[in-house]
Amino acid sequence: MARVIDPKQDPKHHPKLDDNHWVVSVNDLVKKQFSASKIGVMSKLVRRLFENVPDNELEARSIEELYGLADTFWSELNKSNKGGLRLRVFNPDIKKDGWTSTHTIIELINTDMPYLVDTLMMALNRLNLNVHFVIHTGRLRLIRSALGKVSDILYYDDIEHKKESHEALIYVEIDKQKDGSKQMQKIESEIKKVMKDVSLAVSDFLPMKARMKYAIEDLEMIK
Repeated sequence: MARVIDPKQDPKHHPKLDDNHWVVSVNDLVKKQFSASKIGVMSKLVRRLFENVPDNELEARSIEELYGLADTFWSELNKSNKGGLRLRVFNPDIKKDGWTSTHTIIELINTDMPYLVDTLMMALNRLNLNVHFVIHTGRLRLIRSALGKVSDILYYDDIEHKKESHEALIYVEIDKQKDGSKQMQKIESEIKKVMKDVSLAVSDFLPMKARMKYAIEDLEMIK
């Protein structure tokens, strides 16, 4: 029988997601591992991470692996509130991370902007790496406390909050790499480089668009 997340913790019940075996099971672990004050917001993160993942991809992974994936992102989100790029390329260790994988993991958190996933995939393709699994949350609407910790995650249709920030979470599984290898270092270096490039390109786009608009208006006046 399907169970649902406690509506007091997550009042916007979504039948497809909240009755989903994997979302419910991961959140069962959340309830065991997190304090009562954090369960609600962590449950929202779990939903956002897995809401667009096909069932067959979830089925191929253990609940512990899915929980570890979500917990790793939670930890990284709460380490810094400065935005920008936060990147890990690693092989999860059962003793250190509480989970493991047959693949090397790329965990990327960045200020939300266009072209992040496409840019990352092109970089991995240039390195001749096989991509086995991808999760991309798109714009994650975060509310942080005065100490910079994540206190809430807003839904798509929630009203705008004056203190919200927008970040994107990307999770990628690639061919297994050896810990500490030059290839691992090369992968991390290349991702940092292309993320810097896309950030510069996007930051230039709006001013360029504004200048183009003014130029078109000037031409219209001349006519």
